Amino acid sequence: MWGDRALIEGRWSLRSHRIAVLTLMAIGGGIALLSLLAGWAFKAALLIAAGCAWTALGLELALKVRYDKLLRLKLLSDYVLESITRGVIAFDLDGRVRLINRAAIQMLEIQEEKAIGADYRKLLGDNPLILSCIREALEEGRTVEDKEIEHVTPSGRKLTLQLNTAVLSDPEEGRVGAILLMKDLSEIKLLQSRIRRADTLAALGRITASLAHEIKNPLSGISINLELLEEVLSEEELKNEAEIREHLNVIAGEIKRLEELVKNLSRFVGTPAMRMTKLKVNDVLDRVLNLVKVEARDQGISIVRRYAELPEIAGDVAQLQQAFLNLIINAIEAMPDGGELTVETEWSRAEGAIKVRISDTGVGIPPEDQDKVFEFYYTTKEEGTGMGLPIALKIIKDHGGEIDLESEPGIGTTFTVTLPVRGEGDEGEDIGGRG
Repeated sequence: MWGDRALIEGRWSLRSHRIAVLTLMAIGGGIALLSLLAGWAFKAALLIAAGCAWTALGLELALKVRYDKLLRLKLLSDYVLESITRGVIAFDLDGRVRLINRAAIQMLEIQEEKAIGADYRKLLGDNPLILSCIREALEEGRTVEDKEIEHVTPSGRKLTLQLNTAVLSDPEEGRVGAILLMKDLSEIKLLQSRIRRADTLAALGRITASLAHEIKNPLSGISINLELLEEVLSEEELKNEAEIREHLNVIAGEIKRLEELVKNLSRFVGTPAMRMTKLKVNDVLDRVLNLVKVEARDQGISIVRRYAELPEIAGDVAQLQQAFLNLIINAIEAMPDGGELTVETEWSRAEGAIKVRISDTGVGIPPEDQDKVFEFYYTTKEEGTGMGLPIALKIIKDHGGEIDLESEPGIGTTFTVTLPVRGEGDEGEDIGGRG
């Protein structure tokens, strides 16, 4: 913006001075001609003309040096601006865009030719938080520092942006505009979320390892004594035998529940040794979908498969099947009134990984709960255990992968599983076991 103005002023200054130089040379030539006509000495006329010419040449060189400096300064400022990873947009006092760098164009998905000269209210009208920051800087001279907002681009990408604004001032004119700086925090937020999940898994792993051990011992004692009591009851004739047996059945049922709990805890703490084989992810998904197709049909849920051609990966078939089953059951339970379950696969050659997207058109997950769904025992369902998603995440992590979540209340949820395509390995090798 202002670099362009300086360059334009430099061009006009150069043109004006060139006109002055030409005028000076013309005057020198005119004086020399008049000197000859007036009968002055020929040498004097030449000296006058030469003096004017040298003066004009000196001015021309000085102006060229000044213009070259301005040009280099402008190019340097352009290089710096285009190298900045933050988005930069400058506005004049009328709110029109006078400068925008490549980072801002890519971040906001706008076209540079449509941006320059555009009113910021029309250019960024979809996000009132950005508009508010710009308006305060332009009209009130108030700035913001490190303000985080959510922004959705025209293509539907959800970004977390950090905004900073500054007032641009001129020593003579005072406030002449404002500048907006934007930093995309989306990747950082995603990494922070993954770190929190990893920390949670590690902490819960330590707790549940001890808990599972402590519960298992008394359960064994209860089970043994329960069996002994049943043997005694079978030998004795008691009037209230039916009632006692009913109570015993309740105790046995609760013990079974506790045993299942311990099994899940043990599975979460240390997944059994993985038996790695070459497998096709699409085949694993088909087996899982065949397991749930009747339940999905009875619930009014249609299943859509969108499979890409995928390379084989090394993995434990049974464990991956369990992980995908947990995610798909979660999706089905999110659609109590029916809907559409979409399972899509993709081969990302650039990442060297396979992506599996499991999407539902269910109730969605509120933003404040999205970081909690992978926490052990966290559930919003009346009969949920809060174990399915944490166990799925644990299995995928043991395969070197990751699970990401996108959800919007009332629209649905998508879990994206990323699994690396590893190099050649020994089929049938047991790895990673701690259980």
